Amino acid sequence: MTDQKQRDQARLSLDRNVVVEAGAGTGKTSLLIDRILFLLLGRPLPIESVVALTFTEKAAGEIKLRLADALSEVAAALSGGRATERAERALKDLRGAMGRRDEDILACARRSLERLDRAQVATIHSFAAQLLRLYPVEAGVDPGFSVDEGDAFEDLFASEWAAWLDVELGEEAPRGQDWRAALRLVPLGDLEALARALCGESAELSRAGRPDAGTADWLEALAGRVESAGRGQPKPKGNSKILSSLQAVSGRLRALAAAARAGALPRPKSLETQELRASSWPKDWDGERKRDYEQAVKVANAAAPESEALTRLACALVRPFAEDFRRGYARRGLVSFDGLLRRARDLVQGHPQVRERLKARFAALLIDEFQDTDPLQGELLLYLAEAPGRSAGRWQDVHLGPGRLFVVGDPKQSIYRFRGADIAAYQRFTKAILAQPGAVECALTTNFRSPVELLSPVNAVFDVLMREESGLQAPYRALQSARAAGAQTLVDLVSFEGPQGKALSAEACQRAESDWISRWILDNCGPGKPRRYKDV
Repeated sequence: MTDQKQRDQARLSLDRNVVVEAGAGTGKTSLLIDRILFLLLGRPLPIESVVALTFTEKAAGEIKLRLADALSEVAAALSGGRATERAERALKDLRGAMGRRDEDILACARRSLERLDRAQVATIHSFAAQLLRLYPVEAGVDPGFSVDEGDAFEDLFASEWAAWLDVELGEEAPRGQDWRAALRLVPLGDLEALARALCGESAELSRAGRPDAGTADWLEALAGRVESAGRGQPKPKGNSKILSSLQAVSGRLRALAAAARAGALPRPKSLETQELRASSWPKDWDGERKRDYEQAVKVANAAAPESEALTRLACALVRPFAEDFRRGYARRGLVSFDGLLRRARDLVQGHPQVRERLKARFAALLIDEFQDTDPLQGELLLYLAEAPGRSAGRWQDVHLGPGRLFVVGDPKQSIYRFRGADIAAYQRFTKAILAQPGAVECALTTNFRSPVELLSPVNAVFDVLMREESGLQAPYRALQSARAAGAQTLVDLVSFEGPQGKALSAEACQRAESDWISRWILDNCGPGKPRRYKDV
C-alpha cells in the first residue's frame, strides 16, 4: 500500500497526538481499533481510561464489537489457538516496535476483555451526559436529569411564550415603544423564532445582541484589504467602475464594524439598503485580491448597520424571556442535546479542579468522524486532552498531553451542518492540534472498497470540481484502489437533463437517477442474466 507508512505511524505513535484524514473506504475504523488495541496492550492503559467517540450509537456498538474480536484473537493466538492474520500482525508490532512480552500482552488482553463492559465507547452526547452525572452540582444540573429530545422544550415554549406576550404586548406593556419600533420592521413570527433559538442551549445567550469587538475587528481588516486592493495595480481600462466599487464596499464594511462595536444603537427607522453590485475584476489585476473583494461584496450586501440595530433591539426584547425559560427548563430536570454539550464544555472550562480529575480518569481520547464535530464538541475534547497540571482558560491556549488525542475525519464528508457541524471548525481544531509539539498528520489514500475502474473516473472528475477554499471546501485527495483491475467491472457514466436541455431540480434528478438504477438492475441482474444482484 502506498500509504502504509502513514498507517503505521497512526497505529503505533502512541506518544504523539495524531490527525488522520481518511477518505471513503480507506479502513479508518480498522485503524482506530488498532490504535485502541495498542493503547490497551502496548502502552498499556486500563480499558476504562480510553475514550472512543463516534457519531451514532450503531457506529459505537460496531467499534466495541470489533475491539472485542481483536482482543479475543490476540488472546487466542497467545493461548495456543489459531492465529488470525490480524492477530499475527498485532503481535509482531507489540513484540517488535513496543518490546512487549507475550505473557504481559496476554494478561492485558484478558483483563481488557473482562472489563469490556466498562469501555468508554460511545457517542459524544452520551459521553457528555456521563460527565454531567459525575459532577451535577458543578454543572448546575439535577443529578437525575432527563435528556429531552425536543417535545418537552416545544410544549414549555408554547405555553410560556403565550403567557409572556400577554404581558409584553398588553395594555400596560412595560416596553411598548421598543416593541412597536421592532414590529414596524419585522413580523412577530420572526421574533418568536429568535426567542426559540435563544432558549436553546446551543446559543451563547450572554453574547446575543451585545457589542462584538471580534467581528468589528474582522470587518475593519477586510475593509482595509479592499481599500488597498487597487493600489499598485494598472489603471483600469474603459468604463470600469472597480475603483468606486472598492470605495463603496469598504465604506459599508466600516459602517458595519462601527455598529458591531457600538455600545448602544438608535432605533432603526428602515431596513432599506442600497445593493452594492460587484464590478468586473480587471484581468490584469492581482487575482488573490479578487477573493477579498468578492467576499466583501457578499458581506456588505448581507448586512447593514440598520439590521445590526434591529438585531440588538430584538435581542434586548426577547433575552429576558430566554433567561427565564432556561431557568424553568432546568428546574424541571431537563437537558437538551445541545445542553449536554454546552454544559459539559462549561464544566471542564470553568472548573479547573474537575478538569484535572477528568484528565486523570481519561488518558486517551479517540474521535471518529471528526469532520462532523461542532465548536462545542471540539472545545470539550481539547480541554480533556490537555496535559495534566495545565489549566488553560481558552481552548486556543490548551497545551495537549503527548498521545492524548487521536482524531479521524474526512472533511469532504462534512454534511451535518444542520446539526452544527462546521468544516471551518474542523479546520480550526485540526490546525490547533497539529501546531502542538510532536503532533503528526496522516493521510489514508488506499481504498479497499472500490475497484480501480470506479476510482479512476471519480478521481478525474473531482480533482477538477473539488477545489480547496478555506473554511468552505477541503481539497480533493485522490484515492488508490487496493483491488486489482478486473474484467467483470463495469462503470456507466449517466447524465440527466430536462426538456430542451434545461437543468433538472435536485428532486427531479433524484427520481430520474432512481428510475435509471432500477431499470438497469432489472435488465442486467438475476437468474439467466449476466450479473448477480450482489455485483451492483
